[in-house]
Amino acid sequence: MGDGERERGRGGGGEEDSDLSLRLVHGSIELCGAAEAVISTAPGQGRTRSTATDTETKMQHFHVGNRHQIKDAPPNTWATVHCRDVVTMSELARRGFHLIDMSGEVWTMHREG
Repeated sequence: MGDGERERGRGGGGEEDSDLSLRLVHGSIELCGAAEAVISTAPGQGRTRSTATDTETKMQHFHVGNRHQIKDAPPNTWATVHCRDVVTMSELARRGFHLIDMSGEVWTMHREG
């Protein structure tokens, strides 16, 4: 058995790993598309459907400048935070927010009610 064959046999990477990651990305894109279809305008209704309830507050973007407001956020609050702002994200998590969406530069978090 050659060195290349041994590496593949031990899961050393290669085409199989890249195929798996491509399938995961493709599957995520399909899920996002399905979610958009659910919350988009329903035929014949003429209004946008939303998963937000009457008890939920609008989304707020938290950052270094308004981090002190996190403690005052009511239950059922949606928040966005820049993916590199680890300190603000940590404070949100400490105050009961959990990650919902980690795509792109701005991540979405939610605090249950």
